[in-house]
Amino acid sequence: MRRFIYIAGEKGFIKGSTGVVMVIIAAFAFAGCAGGRTATPGMTAYVLEHPEIRQSLSADDTLTSDTLTVLRFTATEACHGNSMLYRSSPYERAAYRYHRWKVSPAVMVTNYLAEDLLRGRIFRAVFTDYSYEKSRYHLEGRVMDCIEIIEAGRREVFLEFSAVLIDTNRKEAENRILFQNTYQHRRSIKGGGPAGTAAAMSEALAVLSEGLKLDILSVLGEGGSSGGDSLLYGRPKEKNEQP
Repeated sequence: MRRFIYIAGEKGFIKGSTGVVMVIIAAFAFAGCAGGRTATPGMTAYVLEHPEIRQSLSADDTLTSDTLTVLRFTATEACHGNSMLYRSSPYERAAYRYHRWKVSPAVMVTNYLAEDLLRGRIFRAVFTDYSYEKSRYHLEGRVMDCIEIIEAGRREVFLEFSAVLIDTNRKEAENRILFQNTYQHRRSIKGGGPAGTAAAMSEALAVLSEGLKLDILSVLGEGGSSGGDSLLYGRPKEKNEQP
């Protein structure tokens, strides 16, 4: 009995062993082409980290007994993904080909701020939006820019985000928002390549995080935690204690 082999893309059938030979030749040719290609460089991922590890205070030293939930920040379309963006001329945005952020800048900023606020021991506990616990205070925001700027032979990073602190205990909507501020910082890049960019961006975020914490302390000290602890010189005001 005759055997027929169908070759995809060809009209008709090829008889006998001729078709088998052609298939084998095609397979070897394809393998040769694949083996001759240059290997694609591996992708390197970067994260935003604290410049240094700071020792946390004990749980008994928190400045207020209330808790805080840091909701995941949103981001503008320009920095929505995990590309490492840079700009060498006005109105231009490009991305490193084989280097990118491990996760999106919005996720990294959220995680960084949550960890920094936890270390700062302002609140009794700090949660993220993955937690089932409900907090009195909510912090949410939006990352508006996260880019490397190259101009006049200098390399800098620029980071900008907005943050809103909300007191959920307040019934009146107009009084629930304690503040809504925008934080931005430019910092020179010392190291070379994308690794230097990540290091400088981490330092910029550390500066902005300190500013955010000062703003939180300011509004709580001015009575932002109405009905709860009020801050006095960086510590909870004791009952019956005079200012």
